[in-house]
Amino acid sequence: MVEQVKKDDLWDTLMKEFNLSADQKEGSMKAIGIQLKTFRSNLRSTYFKGLDSDGIKALKDQVPEKEHIPIREWNEFILCEASEAKLKQRHQGRVNRAKKTDIHCLGGMSYAEKTEEIVYTLSYFNVYIYYMSCSNS
Repeated sequence: MVEQVKKDDLWDTLMKEFNLSADQKEGSMKAIGIQLKTFRSNLRSTYFKGLDSDGIKALKDQVPEKEHIPIREWNEFILCEASEAKLKQRHQGRVNRAKKTDIHCLGGMSYAEKTEEIVYTLSYFNVYIYYMSCSNS
């Protein structure tokens, strides 16, 4: 979770560079959060794959050349990623993913929309069956 002070500083920086209205703040901050999460995920998959806590800690003070990250922020990221809590969280995620047997197949629909579609399809099918049984009589 990012502290409110950092969010406010980020918003102030955005306002200096871009002309955004106050009602765009929530959406902008949400988009920034998604981009930050994706960026961190990409860093993890690129540099930490297969490393244990000691392997991750060994990367301290070694910012990859192609990444433009201040060394202080890189080291904070390393400490967070090498923590026992983070390693436990990753392990639990692997365990949970291994338990999944069904894949997500809703597409762009929510569960409620998909349920409504199924109910509509079944009711249409029942009407069709009833119509066919009446017409055969």
